[in-house]
Amino acid sequence: MGRPPKEKIFKYFTTCEDTPPRQTIGGAQFRFDISKKTAEKYYREWRKMYMQSDTMGYNHNPWNKLEGGK
Repeated sequence: MGRPPKEKIFKYFTTCEDTPPRQTIGGAQFRFDISKKTAEKYYREWRKMYMQSDTMGYNHNPWNKLEGGK
């Protein structure tokens, strides 16, 4: 069984946007059975995408570009 799609992990990070990073990364490790380094790397990527997005807040979808959305 391989690593889950990055989009699923990014969606998880979005649901935990009000949770401290250390706790969010630990949750991703447990939930997706990934290493700490992988979780940290994905968290940094997600955070960068999230912060650069034009729309933040409710219904924020930072992975839209990955899915071919607007």
